[in-house]
Amino acid sequence: MLSENFFTPAHPNIRPPTDSVAKIWRYMSFAKYCTLLRTRQLHFTSTALFDDRWEGSHGLWHAAGVELISVFSKVNWSSMSLKEFSTRWNRWIRGWTYANCWHINPDDSEAMWKLYASDAGSVAIQSTYGRLRSVLTPDIGIGRVFYSNFYATPPEKSPFKGYPTPFVFKRKSLKHERELRALVQRVPLTSDGVVDLWMPDPPPAYSVNVDLHKLIEAVHVQPDAPQWLVDTVANITKLNHVNIPVEQIRDEALF
Repeated sequence: MLSENFFTPAHPNIRPPTDSVAKIWRYMSFAKYCTLLRTRQLHFTSTALFDDRWEGSHGLWHAAGVELISVFSKVNWSSMSLKEFSTRWNRWIRGWTYANCWHINPDDSEAMWKLYASDAGSVAIQSTYGRLRSVLTPDIGIGRVFYSNFYATPPEKSPFKGYPTPFVFKRKSLKHERELRALVQRVPLTSDGVVDLWMPDPPPAYSVNVDLHKLIEAVHVQPDAPQWLVDTVANITKLNHVNIPVEQIRDEALF
């Protein structure tokens, strides 16, 4: 199927960290970690499946229409009004936009452990922006998520010149996520190269083969995990021929 990606690294609103060694973390269940070891693939989830119902929304940005103008020439929307097209596009494009999400922070985050830790066990992959960039294909953009109060009066100043972009903005109440996103779109095209706005049922995920030795700096097991889980994570990692350190985050009192 022909497809197009509007989120290449050249996109003006994809803002990666300026420091290639900026530390990033990806928190996940033990089961998902085992899948990563087995498949050696990073999993990009369709943003339509994210819990946040405002994901990919233009919010109240008055300039959102400018972004739509950039795709008008590639979409057959002649039978719709501008309002109908805008509404359909904003909902439809979420399904064909895929994100792989990381937490950018010099240290691990207790808030993120609380979100992801479970009785079944969780781990955090430690990497850097430079490592992530090196294992992804050139058409995948990587940028920080910016957090804004869309209802502020007067409106908050945008970090960008020109129009805002969905998928790189979130509500300020989520700023604890400190999110770094790898973004790719697989917008379906007809044989004439026109966006197929009527293509239903986008795939729920998009997977990318990666070199785990280049990507992962270390693997950390959740702070309150029993020793047997730490040993199991280390053994599973070794059995899959991935030679990276497995450590447990220490959460010890100072008294």
